[in-house]
Formats: sequence, structure tokens, C-alpha cells
Amino acid sequence: MTGLNPNVFTNDAAPSEWVYVTRRFITLQKNLAITPEQVEDGKIKLNGVISSVNRSYRDDSSVGFYILAGSWGKDTVIQPPNDIDVFTVLPVDVFHRFNTRQGNVQSQLLQEVKEALSITYPQTNTRSDGQVVVVGFNSVIVEV
Repeated sequence: MTGLNPNVFTNDAAPSEWVYVTRRFITLQKNLAITPEQVEDGKIKLNGVISSVNRSYRDDSSVGFYILAGSWGKDTVIQPPNDIDVFTVLPVDVFHRFNTRQGNVQSQLLQEVKEALSITYPQTNTRSDGQVVVVGFNSVIVEV
């Protein structure tokens, strides 16, 4: 470390050395952060989708049995909030029912989940895409 200022690597650095970097970084953070309204909208959309799936598979519209993934799950979502990635945990009897089927079982399951979501969201573009069901709300997309 010869020739380097050792204070740069500790908390002992003089504040004046970082004043411009700090100011720019704070501005960057503010520009990337989603608004409280966007957070609330995302939560409402997520809760609605999870509630719909639970109503179809558990006869219970509670918001549970899911794992939030992606940037929303890691709390790293930035502007613009594009999509919410969520894993839903289905009852074990669904596994046993689909495990006895032939053909592309994953696609069949996705189609069934898509149909369940279409009951709650008939006016929303809901489609299967690869390994997910995409619920295309205007403000944010939820990928189940």
C-alpha cells in the first residue's frame, strides 16, 4: 500500500474528500428509488395475485404460501419497476394430481394456474411464458 492514502480504506477519511461523491451518490439513489405509491401498487397487485391463486387451490383467499424473488424479493427494485417475480407454493395434492399425467406436465400446470388467475382478472392480459404465468397489469407485471 505504499503511496496510497490509508484513510481512503477506513472511516477516518476526511469528509471533504468525499463531499462531491456523496452528493452525486445520494442523487443517484433518489433517481433510482421507486416511489411509495409504486411500492404500494406493487404490493396490491402481488397480494391480489397470491390471493387469487390461494382461492383457487386452497379455498382460502389469504395472502400466504408464496416466496417473493427477484429485485422485489431482494429489496433492490429500481425505476421503472418492471416486474414482480413470485413463487407460489401449491398444495401437495396438486403435485400428486399432475405427477400422474403424461406430456408436458409443467405446461399443463401453468395453463391451469393461468385459467385460475383469469377468473379473477378477466380484463388483464394473462399468459403463459416459458416457466411462468405473466399477469400483465398496466403499472407492473407479476410473474408467477
